[in-house]
Amino acid sequence: MDFELGSETMHPAKALSVIYFDGPAQMDGKVKQLTGYGAFEVTIEIPGEPVFRSHHVMTWDNERRYGLIGDLAALSDGRHVVIGSPDAYEDFWDRRHILTSGTRYIEAVRPVEIYQPSGLTLNGNHEISIAQLADTFGLPNCRKSDLVGQAMVARERSQLIWLAYVATVMGEWEVQNMFAGFQAWRAIQNSMPIPF
Repeated sequence: MDFELGSETMHPAKALSVIYFDGPAQMDGKVKQLTGYGAFEVTIEIPGEPVFRSHHVMTWDNERRYGLIGDLAALSDGRHVVIGSPDAYEDFWDRRHILTSGTRYIEAVRPVEIYQPSGLTLNGNHEISIAQLADTFGLPNCRKSDLVGQAMVARERSQLIWLAYVATVMGEWEVQNMFAGFQAWRAIQNSMPIPF
């Protein structure tokens, strides 16, 4: 992988990687507002034993939109939030996608004042690094340009953004520990029966 391992920074005890999307998209031949998020929750109550949980929520219904945003704000409460862009980040000029994603997230959850994240990080890894992580961990490559396509892979992209955050911010031991925990969690998720 093309990551330069980070310093000896420890992983936050409560973290949340978020891909938030909100905009007009085509549905049944009509343009409607599509709102939602993919989120990857990481909690560490016992050192070296991360607990993972994945979320994927979206709606075309404006009335449900505000409840969805309230749920995202509650999920963010007291967590270090790592924000990724649903857009592929290729070069310097694409950094606007990252800034726009951060601004959209902050503007969406700000009105729900009772919930506050403990910190924010905008993830700006190049798409080639994200693609390498996708290959390494067997996740789908999340390069989608249309909003509906981005919405469909937001869960996986939030996981990739978290993996990129860990790879660039944490020390080598922490990276290995988190990656191993993630691989074990993925193996368990993949072995679960598909609900009918």
